[in-house]
Amino acid sequence: MKYLSETKSDFCPSSPQGRSRTFGLILLLGLLILLRPSLLKALACTPASATITYAADDYMFFYLNGNTVLNGTTFDPGNPPLTVPIPIGDFNAPGTANYYAIENTNAGPNLIACTWLITITCADGSKSYISASDAGFSMYNDTAGSSPPPAAWITPGWVDSGNLFSGTPAHVSPGVMWFNPVPVDPRTGSPVPILSWQSSAVNTNANEVIYYRESVVIPTPPPTPTPYPTVCGNTPAFVQSSVIANGCAGSGNPTSFSYTVPANPGELLLAQVESTGPVLSGVTWNGSSLTQLPGSPVPISGGNIYTYYMVNPPAGTFTLAFSVTNGCSWNVVASVYKNIDTTSPFGAIQSSSGNASNFVDAITTTGPYSIIHDLLAYPSGPFTFTGLTGTQLFAASASGCCDDVYGSYYLASAPMAYNINYSQSTGSQNWWSETIELKAVNSCPTLVPTSSWTATPNPSFSPSPQSCPTVTATFSVTASPPPTLSNSPTRTASATASPTPSFSTTSSPPASPTLLPTLTMAPPPLLLHLYPNSPNPFGTEGTYLAYFINVDATVDIKVYDVSGEMVRALDPFPGRAGNNEEFWDGKNSSAQSVASGTYIYRVIATSAAGDLISDFSKCAALK
Repeated sequence: MKYLSETKSDFCPSSPQGRSRTFGLILLLGLLILLRPSLLKALACTPASATITYAADDYMFFYLNGNTVLNGTTFDPGNPPLTVPIPIGDFNAPGTANYYAIENTNAGPNLIACTWLITITCADGSKSYISASDAGFSMYNDTAGSSPPPAAWITPGWVDSGNLFSGTPAHVSPGVMWFNPVPVDPRTGSPVPILSWQSSAVNTNANEVIYYRESVVIPTPPPTPTPYPTVCGNTPAFVQSSVIANGCAGSGNPTSFSYTVPANPGELLLAQVESTGPVLSGVTWNGSSLTQLPGSPVPISGGNIYTYYMVNPPAGTFTLAFSVTNGCSWNVVASVYKNIDTTSPFGAIQSSSGNASNFVDAITTTGPYSIIHDLLAYPSGPFTFTGLTGTQLFAASASGCCDDVYGSYYLASAPMAYNINYSQSTGSQNWWSETIELKAVNSCPTLVPTSSWTATPNPSFSPSPQSCPTVTATFSVTASPPPTLSNSPTRTASATASPTPSFSTTSSPPASPTLLPTLTMAPPPLLLHLYPNSPNPFGTEGTYLAYFINVDATVDIKVYDVSGEMVRALDPFPGRAGNNEEFWDGKNSSAQSVASGTYIYRVIATSAAGDLISDFSKCAALK
């Protein structure tokens, strides 16, 4: 194992100081592994369970490392994709390649194609996937079904000396095949590609057989993102959605509706209207106006999709009223979400349209832990949808009359491209949609880390009254002989004819002022606290590494891979007391973009008083 190390001109590994530093750094890394084992998690996935989800026209065989998983008889054409378990014992040791072999057999005209998605649950609970296009499978097309490869082609040790597997599979359009639905890749939200020898999937011969093979190491699962500090601890969440009206507006039909909004933090109320007649000019909740969404309305055939919203709506049962002209038809949808960034609730907003039996709404989100809200309109139905990427908002049958609406929401964990998919079996249909990203809160109120030191303020000094001389005077009346005069500080005077008062004056020397000691407060110890980087995972856009220091300090940031090899050392920079962030462009010391994977970064702060403190955290690149 490699250990983290720093190269300095005064660092000699053979010297006592060098050996001490090396041991200290090794000890630090050892403690890091013990305290934060997830930071240096092994790259290899150890399978705990696995399945293959597949569809084929007509039959599909699947072999893993020479072991038969599918025998070509378990798929019934016309059914939805099937999922069967893969024996864990069929996998090779973690971190080593596995040999995948697929045989797609034709049983009659006119099409031949197949698709599959292998889902592997690792021992740590993470998931890894291998789809029909991930590994770059090579292909051999036995057009007549009379020249199969040698029987050993399914085994890892077989050598393709005849260069049979020299073909490249073609991707088939989902609309060509009758698969309903096509398996969806959880990483992208998109259908898994369907493979054949050509994009039309038309067979050459009724007995045609297509073979695919590839050797693949189980991909490293992407790291589970650290929960984002949304509404100080909660990720955005769906609350409710319903169709509250359909048919015609006005002319005796209601345009105001009683609606209940529950009490939740960071709440957002969405009011949406699909209309092919009535024209909407405003919406109110409990008498307060909602705000029209930027880009609204979205034009559709003969009408529009209108979207209005309100952040932190008053909770309770009130009236949701629509200012709308009379006419037919409309569908009114109200939805509520919570834990949304109410200061800036929306990220990407996208409208889509098309004519197909598979509706695909695409959007590229801008932040982590967003919710994608998707509403679509179509002129005839209602349809029963399958193959949803997200979670259904409301029942399809809730919308009716002349036009129909449908919708879903999807939890997005990273800024990237997503496809929201819908499939229906009635053939090609027109549809229009509005897809909205509801953002998470990017930060909570700053919580300054508490420290173990207590500062005692300098005491205030006031001169003591004893700083002035004290004079004491004594008065007495006596009868005495004539006085004796002297130079002593005490004088006595008397008269002989009558009792004479006698007095004495005593002067004390001035007292010295009593001064309390002056206290000088020592500078506080240097404190460092790391926040989650953002975005995480990050792509080619880089990421911001955020931290808190309590006093001004010089900050160094070093990035390592999980083996302990330094990837990049950022130039030292002045850090100011408070919250700071530094940008890493995701490149190594050679200015090359780093590969996908987990990286460890170390933040080192040095104060003017010479205090030094450091801490580690992790981030993930997903290219």
